[in-house]
Amino acid sequence: MKCFLYVYIFILSACNSQTQIELVDGSRSTQNAKSLVAKVGNSSKIEVFRSDGTPPDISNLVLIDGITRHELVLSSGSATTWSYLPNTTFEIELGKDYKLEYTESDEVKVMNFNLEIPSSIPISKIASGSENTMIVSSNSTTKFWNDYWITQDTIINVPADYATFSEAFDYLLTKRIRPDAIVTIQLADGTHNYIGTTYLNHPDGDQVKIIGNTTTPSNVILQSVSSGALTLNNSSHIGEIDGVTIQGTNTSGISGLIVYQNSVVSLGSNMIIKNFDYGLTVQSNAYAEANNLSLENNLTYGAYALNGGYLYLPNSNVTGNGYGGFFIGSNSSADYDNSTFTGNSTWSVQGWVGGYLGGFGASYAKGSSLGYNSTGNN
Repeated sequence: MKCFLYVYIFILSACNSQTQIELVDGSRSTQNAKSLVAKVGNSSKIEVFRSDGTPPDISNLVLIDGITRHELVLSSGSATTWSYLPNTTFEIELGKDYKLEYTESDEVKVMNFNLEIPSSIPISKIASGSENTMIVSSNSTTKFWNDYWITQDTIINVPADYATFSEAFDYLLTKRIRPDAIVTIQLADGTHNYIGTTYLNHPDGDQVKIIGNTTTPSNVILQSVSSGALTLNNSSHIGEIDGVTIQGTNTSGISGLIVYQNSVVSLGSNMIIKNFDYGLTVQSNAYAEANNLSLENNLTYGAYALNGGYLYLPNSNVTGNGYGGFFIGSNSSADYDNSTFTGNSTWSVQGWVGGYLGGFGASYAKGSSLGYNSTGNN
């Protein structure tokens, strides 16, 4: 496999200010003002500048491939920004060692670099841009841009394409998804194990669906096998999860699905979460929505909201949970119109100080508590 080259390096100059050369998408980096900006091939434009406004004092950039030298030629410039173009179109290969030679403050310097496999590049470094640009990682690894984009609707079948759900999602973490594309991880009937805490974070998560059997969700089981939860955090989103039973092993302290830190999840109308300590946990200003969700046989609560968490769960079936159906903590909210609560040992719904509960048309087989200073309709 071949890729066009641009590199991410750090250089200490004679005046002790740091020059960072970084490839970004056709404009200066928003993360660091000292950047190298490039396009692929003869039309590439490389801009070098310093954040302090002084001349970059970098010249004679040369790519060295064994005994072959590819010169980068000064094209234009101003007092603070110098622009370069390569004098030829060149490619470099994965895994091969190269050198970049340059002159800074009248001193010739050489840096070693190579291109590594795609999985070595953090997904957070793949920003939007045209298909003919490069990307750069924080660990000096670059790759050809278009290799990392999913540009059309795509179905990833498990186990036909990837043996496990985790492997399928790991593959997705090496990609970005165009705004007009949807990626569906399609789970076949059967049990799909996941080990430990499994994060569902993706920068384009709104365009990701995890789908099982929407007619009979009990036929597709996402099984926790070693005390871990499916987790969304750091403002992550998932477009939809539907047709799946998320199932635990009745282990104390473990939730089936945790959503926190401003994250958002949308569950379809054919979902079951069962046999955890807490079925669904939403906290720290996160949001979960579902219609017709079943929360069954969890040790403590079917759903749990805390510290600004918001549950929107109309028409839910909440049954057989060991202590209560819902717990809604301080500054948290739950709307569960027309939901049914049966067989929950102590409470159907328990609210705490400052919580909000809204359950018009809900039915309760056990008592419900709104808690001190909570408000709501039940």
